[in-house]
Amino acid sequence: MRVTAVIDLDGTLLTCNSFTRFVRHLFRHVPGLRLRLAAVVAGRKLRLMSHFGAKRRIMAMSGRWLDEEFVGRFVDTLMPSLRREVTEVMEQADVKYLATAAPEEYALEIGRRLGFDAVVATRCGDGRECRGEEKVRRLLEAGVDFSRGDVTVCTDHPDDIPLLRANAPGRNLLIKP
Repeated sequence: MRVTAVIDLDGTLLTCNSFTRFVRHLFRHVPGLRLRLAAVVAGRKLRLMSHFGAKRRIMAMSGRWLDEEFVGRFVDTLMPSLRREVTEVMEQADVKYLATAAPEEYALEIGRRLGFDAVVATRCGDGRECRGEEKVRRLLEAGVDFSRGDVTVCTDHPDDIPLLRANAPGRNLLIKP
């Protein structure tokens, strides 16, 4: 029987929030964006926009700087934050899916580096954040078969309750929820 692992990113595979780190990385390395970034972050803190709305704005304004080198340097900064107990679950799996609400602009590189077979992440331009029911839908679309009972889901977040329910026949691991 093939063992499948579905791993959440922020707070699960990583001990940190990758998007917060991404915004800081942009702020430090792209001085021309500092004022606009600060305005979006302030708007979010004041609840003038949703989390996803802020994420979409930040990803749109950062697009031209997101070349392979910039993303690679950013992902380098995340590697020390890997959670060992989750990487051990990954090592035992035959098939690995990274399932995250983080933007695919850098989630794809994390997945590539860590040997994930597929990555489902937020496509900021399509209007849907990859969380909740949308994350389940995207995983099913990617080929995850929760009904076999051979799937292990690792997550830390209540947004993934639909994912945990979909994986009722399998093994669900809560990582510092």
